[in-house]
Amino acid sequence: MAHNEKVFLPIWLSYYSRFFAPEDIYIIDHDSTDGSIEKAKKDFKFNVETVHHPTVHDNRFMLKTITDKQHKLLKKYELVVYSDADEIILPDPISYKGLSDYIIRFKHSVIACNSRSVVQQPAEQAIDLSKPILSQRSVWFSEYLYNKPLVSRVPLNWAKGLHQALNINGNAYVIPVDRELVLLHLSRMDLGVRKARGESIAKEKWGAEEGIAMQWQFKGKELEEWFYNPPNLPIAPAPQKQLNSASGTGGFNTLLEYIPNRFYNLE
Repeated sequence: MAHNEKVFLPIWLSYYSRFFAPEDIYIIDHDSTDGSIEKAKKDFKFNVETVHHPTVHDNRFMLKTITDKQHKLLKKYELVVYSDADEIILPDPISYKGLSDYIIRFKHSVIACNSRSVVQQPAEQAIDLSKPILSQRSVWFSEYLYNKPLVSRVPLNWAKGLHQALNINGNAYVIPVDRELVLLHLSRMDLGVRKARGESIAKEKWGAEEGIAMQWQFKGKELEEWFYNPPNLPIAPAPQKQLNSASGTGGFNTLLEYIPNRFYNLE
């Protein structure tokens, strides 16, 4: 689901177009006005479904729209993969040749991803979108609250933000996390991109029942403190084998991690 994603939508399409035929890629366009959908259509082929809503980031509207689409697609497909515009699902190349290989070998009904947020360090240059992103960044960190269940053979009733799935009683239930299926979050890949995106989003009309999310209100020093959160932590060596599925306090692991170089050219 996309709204004015001129930076992240091309990244998303470039990656997923490697593994899915154009007729099997679906973008839900929520009233984009920045030309990003039109530009993307010139570079890629995919299905567009336009939806209208008077405010942006209305979680109830977004959740219903995405959930309904997943349920509908599962009447046509054996399996559906969903991700936001700033999320890339990366199977660990130690075990898989790519996302297609992962899907072909997928034996579960639903699986949760192993979250990693790549974060630009102060000494690193601005991102060059013509090059692989991870080859330009040294660290990421795990946010276990973002281990989203996004690959599924069954209709899901997600909680807000798609962080969990709910049973028929409305309670979250445990879905196993595949340590070898990384959910790469790109929202912190570049401070300049994050500032520009935040300035644009702050001008939008947000759902009155929620208001603008706190992190999108940050500016200046406050934004930088959030961006580099968790700050000044030791950096763990890059794991040579299976990535850990982190647990910690505050929703993220207590260590930054060097990105294993086997991921450098995957997106």
